[in-house]
Amino acid sequence: MLCFGRNRPLRALTFGLLTWSLMLAACGGSAADSATPAPTASDAPATVTASSPTAAPTTAAETPTPESTPEATESPTAAPAAGTSAADVLAPTFAAWEQVKSLRVTMTMESADASGETLQMVMEMVRPDRMRVVMGPEDSFEMIMIGDVTYLNMGGTWTQVPGQQDLSTFGGVSPDEAIEEANAPDVTAVQSGTETIDGVTCTVWNLTMPDGEGGTMTGRLWVGADDNLPRRLVFETPGGTMTMEYSGYNEDITIEPPM
Repeated sequence: MLCFGRNRPLRALTFGLLTWSLMLAACGGSAADSATPAPTASDAPATVTASSPTAAPTTAAETPTPESTPEATESPTAAPAAGTSAADVLAPTFAAWEQVKSLRVTMTMESADASGETLQMVMEMVRPDRMRVVMGPEDSFEMIMIGDVTYLNMGGTWTQVPGQQDLSTFGGVSPDEAIEEANAPDVTAVQSGTETIDGVTCTVWNLTMPDGEGGTMTGRLWVGADDNLPRRLVFETPGGTMTMEYSGYNEDITIEPPM
């Protein structure tokens, strides 16, 4: 199981986005040069599942008999009530995630401040301990983590540094961290409908979680109806809107030391 930058709150991305902007300036570019804004939790359309009709009230006869006494009928519910634990209703998704061998994630972070900076990074992950991160204008920054060794490429020159790097330093979160945030015990989920992403029919879940400062953060999770795997995750964080697009599940992805 990969553990790059785990258990770091999403609100830490505000600092990471600033660091990312400074890095790009050093490389001669800007974050806005390299990314296309991703859909936000409020922009993404949702096909809301219609709620089940409520049975019309029945008036009992003046002298009821066993045959005429109405029986209570439970109406089926299309989605769990508000406040349902995400860890419970999305348990099949979190279980399926644990079985993934490799995948590709495109993360876009749109800053909430006046700068309007947008960060985009592409992450490839191969379990148990390999990850490649590419970002910046013309992919000017690349990072490869294999076990406890990290390789950095800025401006065309590779250097090797010990230890894993925390992706929040660069304005991002690892694929594992984002899913673990959604799986936290204080996150609630409500099913909101179905949508199709890249030809995959998905169930859409509205998520709510504490922001650590007395308020809440909201998000949406799109889950493949056939395989229970995440296809998109959007969170409205204090630092801005974070969108993660998931693809390439269990494809043959190769990550090797560059030097």
